[in-house]
Order: sequence, then structure tokens, then C-alpha cells
Amino acid sequence: MLQWLSIRTKGEENGVVGWPPVKSSRKTLCHRGGCGGGSKSTYVKVQMEGDGIARKINLNLHHSYNTLVHTLAQMFGKCNEDVKLTYQDKEGDWLLAGDVPWGSFVENVKRLKLVKKT
Repeated sequence: MLQWLSIRTKGEENGVVGWPPVKSSRKTLCHRGGCGGGSKSTYVKVQMEGDGIARKINLNLHHSYNTLVHTLAQMFGKCNEDVKLTYQDKEGDWLLAGDVPWGSFVENVKRLKLVKKT
């Protein structure tokens, strides 16, 4: 049975340790409070129906559904009127975006999908 050991060098008592090894620049960022639970960014994966490549977007850069849909439509080369935004919540259910207040949406969204209107 193979066991991974956490070997820490001098000065890394509270450092970020894991496999694959964490780069020193990322360790510095984490020590400044830029990673983990204290992070101000909320990145979620976005996929366009029929497109095999997913992208990530920071939801904190947007303050409403309108700006988010506009940005996503431009990102995938579509027009706002041609797509609907759906999201997967933390429970795994797929819902239509816009049915809940924006703050609640940002807290519960796990994944986004743009669906072509029929």
C-alpha cells in the first residue's frame, strides 16, 4: 500500500502541502489570503450546449443576470436573444437562471450552461 507523506521543510509549518507540489508563487498568494475560503473570487465552469470546450468565469465581476448573460453570449460568439442561461446548484439540480435573487444565485451556483433557444 502506497502512502503519501507530507514532508515539510523549515518555515513551512503552516504552508500549503499537497500533490502535485504547490509552486512557490501559489504558496505566497495563499499566505496573503488569496486562496481557500477567504477568496473574493467565485469562478464557475461555463459550457455552451453543443460546444465541447468549457470555460471559467468569475461571477463577482458581474452584478446582475443581464451582464452575465451578455458576457457569456459574447464569449461563445452568440447573441443574447439566442440563448438561455441555466445553472446547476449545490444540490445538483439544473434550474433556469433568473428565478432567484442574484445574491442567492451566486452563493448556490456550481456550474453554468448556455442553452440555445428553440
